[in-house]
Amino acid sequence: MRLGYISAATCALAMLGALGSEGQALASVEKYCTTSWRQAGIECQDWDDCTQQVIAELLERIDGDGLVAAMSKNDSDQRRELNRAIWRTAKRWQRRSRVAFSSDAEVADAREARGREAAESREWIEERLDQLSGLQQEIVRDALDGYSIPETAERLQTTAQRVSDNKYKAIQKLRSIAS
Repeated sequence: MRLGYISAATCALAMLGALGSEGQALASVEKYCTTSWRQAGIECQDWDDCTQQVIAELLERIDGDGLVAAMSKNDSDQRRELNRAIWRTAKRWQRRSRVAFSSDAEVADAREARGREAAESREWIEERLDQLSGLQQEIVRDALDGYSIPETAERLQTTAQRVSDNKYKAIQKLRSIAS
């Protein structure tokens, strides 16, 4: 099905390219699309496919003269249609599922490795807690247990700003110990 879609878009491009002002408008649409894909964060290798989708959608909704109007008049209905087609295509492309080629064993191994690294990091930190102030020790323990700064502040009956400052100081102290 995708092959037919690309073929239709390719034929439409060839047909419009043979025409004068429509061909120039098409080149302008392609440049406009390229800028849009860059701003949408779509990968470079996907830009041509996205542009073909937009052109195919546009040709279903507007004719060659409409394509010229889309590029020459910023406030035209045709320009709005072009922008909608670009937006729809960008959103579809951003939402599409990415294919991952990992076996279940590779995924499990990666999870185990991350789990071991986290456990080792936690153990290293806990061994050095005695080098921190009492307040910093409590804050770091809460952070290791997954509590947020506001939750820790509430538990310690202090401000979130004070907790954040002491957490930062504790992290800096632990970093200096590590280096």
